Parts: sequence; C-alpha cells; structure tokens
Amino acid sequence: MSRTIKIFVLIFSQGLNALISFMFLPYLSRALSKVEYGTYGQVLLVINLLTVALACGLGKVIYIYFAEEKVNPSNVFKSNLSLALGLGSIGIFIVLLFSRYFGVFLNNEEIVPLLRVYTFVLPFLVGYFTLNATLIYFDKVKVSAQISVFTNILKVVLLLISIQFYHSLSGVFYSLLFVGIVQFSAAFIMIRRCLNLGAGMFSKSLALEQLWVGLPLGLTAILGVIYKSTDSFMISNMLSVNDYAIYRNGAFDIPFISTIYGSIGAIVLPDIAKLWNLKKYVEIMKLKRTVISNTFIIICPIFISILFFHLSLIHI
Repeated sequence: MSRTIKIFVLIFSQGLNALISFMFLPYLSRALSKVEYGTYGQVLLVINLLTVALACGLGKVIYIYFAEEKVNPSNVFKSNLSLALGLGSIGIFIVLLFSRYFGVFLNNEEIVPLLRVYTFVLPFLVGYFTLNATLIYFDKVKVSAQISVFTNILKVVLLLISIQFYHSLSGVFYSLLFVGIVQFSAAFIMIRRCLNLGAGMFSKSLALEQLWVGLPLGLTAILGVIYKSTDSFMISNMLSVNDYAIYRNGAFDIPFISTIYGSIGAIVLPDIAKLWNLKKYVEIMKLKRTVISNTFIIICPIFISILFFHLSLIHI
C-alpha cells in the first residue's frame, strides 16, 4: 500500500470518528444535566492527561527500534508493550490514591467514584499506543482504521444505552472502560494473526532503553496536553462545575484539522525512522517539506470555511 493511500485510509477513518464525536457532542450536552456533563468532561480530562503522561512516547519511539535491523522486532514489541502496560497499571494506583485530591482540586466530589471506575482503562489506553503504532509500521493501516471506526461506533451505541435507557453516568464510564478493553484486545488479536511478533521475549534493558529514548517525546506530548487543558483545569478549580460544562460545550476541538495532521504524521513517522537509521538526513528534510506543503493545501480550505461559517457551527 502506497504512502498516499495509507494516509487517505487513516484520514478517512479518523475523520469519520471525528465527525461522529462532533455530531454526538450536542446530544451529550442536552441529554445530561450541566453537572453531569461537567463531571463527564472532568473525568475524561484527568484520565486523558494521565494517559499521555504515562505513555512516555513509547508509541512513537517503537518506530525507531523496529527500523533497526540488529534488533529483533518481536523483542522490541513485547518489551515496549509490557512497559506500557506496567506504566498504565501504575496510573491506576495513582488515581486510587489521589482521586479525592482530584475531586477537591476540580471542586467536584462527584468525580471521585467515577475516576475509580474509569482508571482501570489506563493500561489498555497506554498499551494501545504501542499496538496501533505496530499495525501502522507493518503496513496494517486498514486494520487500524477498521478497529478505530468499530470501537468508536460501539462507544456511541453504549453511551446512548447508558444515558437514554438507564440514565446512569456511572454506566457511561463502565461503557467507556469496556470499549477501551475491546479496542486493545482487537488490536492485540490482529497483531497476533497478521504479524509474527508473538514469539518475542521481554528484555528489561531494551524496555528501559526505549523508555529513556522516549522520555523527551513523552515530555513534549505532556506539555502539549497541559497547554491545551490548562484553561479547563483553571475554570474547574476557580469556578463551578456548571461553568466548566458551559465552557466545555463551546471549547470543543475543531474536527478534521487535527485529524488530518495526526494521520499524516502517523504514516510518515515509520519512513522517517527508517531514513534516520540510514543517516539520510537530506531525504528526511525533503519528506518533511513535502508533508508540510501537502498538509497546508488540505487544511487551508477547511480553515477558510470555518473562518466564514464559525457562528453557524457554534450555534448548532
């Protein structure tokens, strides 16, 4: 599969997911009360921050080690995945120990029991970065896209059932936990079926080396999340849950733009890793220049359309 086709497949699947989430947002903000909607957003805020922090760039650094011919890919995969699951498990204990402090800081004690439920998804979310990166690197982009779309549709269906029929916010997070487990399991099963990576051995030294190399990438990702979510934490801390609910309903991410950028980056990273190991730095610069130019051509019309029709979008 060519790079262009892989990018298109990933953009299509991620774009469909973004559209589904975007269309689902008005329903959530109306089906739930302001307190429930704000609580829902705060729980996701905490777990998403921990997910990125605990991932430590492992889903990115694995491309580099897969590209090294001297290293057994099976060992790389198993070491990376085991470390990711271990870090995610540490996240569970962090949340269980400090969930009350999160509730106090965010001025909402209602998030405490919900955090204690949803925190068990952390190993699966952190581990999925490794699984998804592995599928993409070994040219299983279509499989990755299918898993992404299927689990997103499953999430919407389960949330509709939890809210519409059971009127249960805790049911929402049990559903999200179940979807996280299904997503991880589906990706792991497909890797075992499509790739010969199940016979590898866990290497402590290899795992620690990947952690060390991935830390700068992880810190960059953490800074990015903190930059995007600082306002959410400040509003939750300084104002009420109702105020945060109103803010969250208006400060949604514009779909498609970040999806396009992320999809292109995910496809290009394996090629950059291979060129880096071959010390073809000029080729890397040419590839990045091509990617930036093509990304701008795609994003510019979307940006202009949103610039002119922003009022209509906000009032949907």
